[in-house]
Amino acid sequence: MEKSEQLTNEPVSRLILRLSMPAIFSLLCNSINMAIDRVFISKGVGTLALSAVTVAFGLYLIMQACSQLISAGASSTAAIQLGKGNQEKAEKIVGNAFILSFLLAILLSAIGLLCLDPLLKLYGADSENILYAHDYAGVMFAGAICFVLSQSMNSIVRGMGYAKRSLINFLSSIVINLILDAIFVLVFKWGVKGAAFATVIGNCVCAVLAIQFLCSKQTNIKLRLANLKPDKEIIKTILSIGVSGFIAQFALSIVTLVFNHVCR
Repeated sequence: MEKSEQLTNEPVSRLILRLSMPAIFSLLCNSINMAIDRVFISKGVGTLALSAVTVAFGLYLIMQACSQLISAGASSTAAIQLGKGNQEKAEKIVGNAFILSFLLAILLSAIGLLCLDPLLKLYGADSENILYAHDYAGVMFAGAICFVLSQSMNSIVRGMGYAKRSLINFLSSIVINLILDAIFVLVFKWGVKGAAFATVIGNCVCAVLAIQFLCSKQTNIKLRLANLKPDKEIIKTILSIGVSGFIAQFALSIVTLVFNHVCR
């Protein structure tokens, strides 16, 4: 049975159970990656470097908020069109989400790298840990395209009913991050930069798997080159739906900022 038929014909209670559990695990995977970095950094570098990663976590949440702006809006909008049987419109949404993610990632990288030191100081970095924080956050912002694309494309995969496939993509990211953290931090002694590189590469693998799936014959809704042309109405719809997720995630970043200053 096609996914669109399953979403139309199966009982709602069964769909909620079947689709929600992989989705919940996928969301948990986002937090696990940085937790893995912290474990290896504390063991391989020290507590000062660990405090720097805690500072950079606030900036990581900003990246996640920007990703939510697209991923939540695009997955919901594409799912609605899929439910209506409008495959052509759904594919246009996927294409617009891809190009919007790409452009947003470039903007994030540019702003983040240009304003890195002021942002780190704003989030609580001091003279002792700012070099570590700079190394970690700098790599993360440079690899923003991997993070944003992995979030947006995987959310679309999940929104089309392929929750298990989305979970597999995220789990692949965690496994890659875990292996590379051990190699880069403990073996090569690359410190916080090594941990950040491991996270970026893990997200890159996740993004590639999601894009590969959207271009394959396994799904009826595909990422096509012809649909990469920006459509104002589609972009407006994506952003209007995704703004609530953006605000919620950005609020967590502000909480982190306040917490870092209160606990200094």
